[in-house]
Amino acid sequence: TAQEAPPEPGPAKDITVPTPRTFTLDNGLEVKLLQYGGVPKAAVQLVVRAGNVDEASDEVWLADLTGDLMAEGTTSRSAEQIATEAASMGGSLNVSVSPDETTIGGDALAEFAPEMIALVADVVRNPAFPASELERLKADLVRTLAIAKSRPQSLAVEKFAAVLYGDH
Repeated sequence: TAQEAPPEPGPAKDITVPTPRTFTLDNGLEVKLLQYGGVPKAAVQLVVRAGNVDEASDEVWLADLTGDLMAEGTTSRSAEQIATEAASMGGSLNVSVSPDETTIGGDALAEFAPEMIALVADVVRNPAFPASELERLKADLVRTLAIAKSRPQSLAVEKFAAVLYGDH
């Protein structure tokens, strides 16, 4: 049977990309603001160019553990208080570590954007790094590793990385 030709594409839609507002704070921190969508929410992210790639061979997952500890509270707020405050703003706060970045941020209803910025700043500037949570968080990472080692896809990615990067 003969194949049917696909339909002609429709006309391209006009899109307008908002212009970001960029400025630098007195302390040198670069800030970018961008209006996106119609939902009255604000996303606040502080990105640090540091992650797993900055670990030595005897520091595997140190960046992840540090990020996990940051989420456990500050010198003025417990982890529960952080979660409760973020939820009362209609959002949440997260710390995530990737190979080359650590992101501390959250989202909130737009009217609470200044409060969310202050909450993110507290987590970044005043982490408590509670020793009482260290063993639990390390156990969580070991459990995550055990689960990954039981999945064929994780094993394949690990082998691929070893072939591609060697002992990097």
